[in-house]
Amino acid sequence: MDRAFEEFKKANLEKAFFFFRDDSKVKDLRDLLSDYKFLAESYNVALSVRELAAQIKGALPGGYDLALQRLEATRDLLPQWQERQFKFYDLVQSRVPELEGFLADANPQEEFTLGAAVGKQKTQETYEEKDKALSETITYFKNWRDKPTSVVVELDPQGQLQRVFRIPAP
Repeated sequence: MDRAFEEFKKANLEKAFFFFRDDSKVKDLRDLLSDYKFLAESYNVALSVRELAAQIKGALPGGYDLALQRLEATRDLLPQWQERQFKFYDLVQSRVPELEGFLADANPQEEFTLGAAVGKQKTQETYEEKDKALSETITYFKNWRDKPTSVVVELDPQGQLQRVFRIPAP
């Protein structure tokens, strides 16, 4: 994500003869924006995978402390992810005036302004959703710490693992 951020920051948007805009530069910016969104979403998916792996680890005997530690570390990474997203979309919005061009086929200023606003909104929604889910999972783990539990493993008819979870011991 950092590479895409720096490339967007350094993108040359100078106009030829002070008023012609090279539309290939705008296309390059669209590509950089798309790349950044893809990388940010990939990072978000990686956090989800990390959370799931910690939950599975916590369901196994002896894995509770490590699982709780990983869940808390994942929750700690979430504000950094959100901050990086906001910083990027602020950069996009700050570069919009450079996209003005009189003799160009299309005016992408509105497109990039709206894209940045929508990106920020989606980032905030994703952050709130993931933070709430992680906080609930961590609370759930902490409440089970001193209670006896059993591990339940569900297999399909072919013997493949379907689900692993903990339940209070009888």
